[in-house]
Amino acid sequence: MIEAESFYRGVCYQDVVEKNRRKGGDILEVIVQREGTKKTVVIVTDYAGLTVSRDTLVYEGEYLQSRILAFGCKESILIFSREEYDGIKREMAMLR
Repeated sequence: MIEAESFYRGVCYQDVVEKNRRKGGDILEVIVQREGTKKTVVIVTDYAGLTVSRDTLVYEGEYLQSRILAFGCKESILIFSREEYDGIKREMAMLR
C-alpha cells in the first residue's frame, strides 16, 4: 500500500505555464486534448525569439504519466515518467 503523503501526483500544467512566464517566456500556445480519462497538454513558449520550448504533459486521471521537454529542433528530454517513478518506489520499498 502506498502512503498518501509520499505519492507524487505530478506537476500541474498551469504551474508550468506560470514558471515559463516567470523565466521570461512568452506563451505562444497551450493545447489541451482530452480522450476519456487521458489528457495531453502541450505548452509552447518563446524565449525572446532565441529559442522555443515545447512541454508535453500526459495525465491519466489526476496523475501525471509523463513530461517531455524539447527546445527548438533538438532531441526531446524525458523529464518525468510515472513508470520509472513507480519502479523506484518499488525498489525503495523492498529495501525497507
